[in-house]
Amino acid sequence: MRLLATLMMAVLGAGCGEGILVGGGPEAARQVAGEGPGPLFPDKKWGNWTNCSSNKDCYSGLCGCFNSSQKKCLPNSQYLTPCLESPGPAGSTCGSDAECQSKWCGCQGGSIKVCLPNSSYSKACSNQKATASTCESDAECQSKWCGCQGGSIKVCLPNSSYSKACSNQKATGSTCESDAECQSEWCGCQGGSIKVCLPNSSYSKACSSPSPPPPPPSTICPPAGSSTLSPPTLGDLSGQVCDYSCWGSGTIYNVCASGKWQFCLPKGKFAACTQKSSSQPPAQPPASPPPPAPSGCPCFPAGSGKNNFCHHGPGTAGCSMTFAGGYCDPNGDKSFDDADWSKGWSEYVSKCGG
Repeated sequence: MRLLATLMMAVLGAGCGEGILVGGGPEAARQVAGEGPGPLFPDKKWGNWTNCSSNKDCYSGLCGCFNSSQKKCLPNSQYLTPCLESPGPAGSTCGSDAECQSKWCGCQGGSIKVCLPNSSYSKACSNQKATASTCESDAECQSKWCGCQGGSIKVCLPNSSYSKACSNQKATGSTCESDAECQSEWCGCQGGSIKVCLPNSSYSKACSSPSPPPPPPSTICPPAGSSTLSPPTLGDLSGQVCDYSCWGSGTIYNVCASGKWQFCLPKGKFAACTQKSSSQPPAQPPASPPPPAPSGCPCFPAGSGKNNFCHHGPGTAGCSMTFAGGYCDPNGDKSFDDADWSKGWSEYVSKCGG
């Protein structure tokens, strides 16, 4: 009677979809309840939706998961889905509600999805980065504070008490081209013409355009055949570049603002303003046969283009003015940069003619 009652329970259970079993006894009833083949009837097959561990446990020959983590005997392959992992506890990372024990996955205003305790927590996510994430600007960070804290890589810092300074950034006052180069992250001109790292954003980044440099003196040539320059003065051009041939090989001069004369030297630079004159230099005498060479410093051959005793080289025999301390070389450096060219010209013309 007990066996018959057990068999009837088995048949009734099969009608409810729990499984079909030929046999009897308490072990059979346990297995029919959905616990799969056991040691009493290891070779028996179970009906659909019975818990299983392999295909051989099922009449359908298919043991798998259907939207769950538990394997069951499935009617056919249309019901087969990937088995879900065991749901995670609150705080574990997730991709969907099904992965959480609480069935509630979200960001609670952060940027990383985790299993939240319950549905009272917000699932909303932000696109801002968490502390220690790499960043380029404050706007990228949840803390609104991006910097290096003395290192070389920018990360989202916890709060504004941490230093933004980076080891590879420039200090205040250093020249720069962009904010990223400066420890203060503020590069500008403060009304000047050169960009530097400014202390903070209260300083103006505005830059002014630098004044264009004046044209070099070498581009200024007097009219051909002139003996004086018009306009009469270009200011003091001492040491600036000039074209010796353009300036008439020493016959054309500039009048400094002080009224002194200033000649272009053979080596291509303007001499100092040396001789004060209230009038123009003496006019050259009319052309005439050159007189015999005077004693002392010699005259140059006609047609040589030289008309100044300072055209002689340093230390020329008979030319005391070319020695150290003479008016062609007052400082004795043999360069004649400080020569009194107007005196050399006037003495030459008076002794040797033009």
